[in-house]
Amino acid sequence: MTYPLKERLNAPLEQQETRKPTGTDRRILDAAKEVFARHGFQGAKTLEIARTAGVSEKTLFQRFKNKEQLFVEAIHPTLLDILDPLVKISCEESHEQAIPDEWPRADHRIGAANEKAISLQHMPSTLKARMHAAALERVHFARENPDMLKLTLQELLIRDEYRDAVTGLWMDQLAPIISASIESGVDSGEIRDLPIPTVMRVIVPVLSAYATIRSLLAPEGDWNDEREVDLMLDILFNGLIPREGNPTDAQ
Repeated sequence: MTYPLKERLNAPLEQQETRKPTGTDRRILDAAKEVFARHGFQGAKTLEIARTAGVSEKTLFQRFKNKEQLFVEAIHPTLLDILDPLVKISCEESHEQAIPDEWPRADHRIGAANEKAISLQHMPSTLKARMHAAALERVHFARENPDMLKLTLQELLIRDEYRDAVTGLWMDQLAPIISASIESGVDSGEIRDLPIPTVMRVIVPVLSAYATIRSLLAPEGDWNDEREVDLMLDILFNGLIPREGNPTDAQ
């Protein structure tokens, strides 16, 4: 039997529509995200979710057949919100290869509700600019949704089936898009001709770690996101050794 979340995430991104719950369903799903973030999937109790939503447990199970379905319905839109701007920003408008007609537009999916989403009509033309936009977008999302980021990270660590589902989404759908964006940076001479998977293993953890530290570990710190992202990208693109004749370039 396929894990429900993996089955849903196996569909092409542009086909992964999510229903927009209203009324009681929305209250239940909002409560579920709150309780799952607090206790994790294993520790969450449907009775607590029902009480948090202001409904009976019987009503909850009339609308969601079990805790697993409730988890999937609660977490799936969040995963799409995490990925949607990354996909859009990683697709480059100015490259010789056209954006496929079937690719999700800014007005097509749940990501359109995010005011920070960047439309395809205003896509940065360089790899560094795309990375900058994607990093700031993800920092903004992490700041606005720390509980859901916490939930995603803890489930990745402790639930094999969840990790398998998210890894499959990354490997099959997101990684090829980001790889193509990095390859365009190689083709344009913006970065050296290095193994694309290695470049991804350097870039993604650095920027993801900043978003995690910024929103979960030290949210009250004196942060300047624009400057921090600029400095991280300067280090990634130019290294730590001062460039001759311009030792303060990264300051």
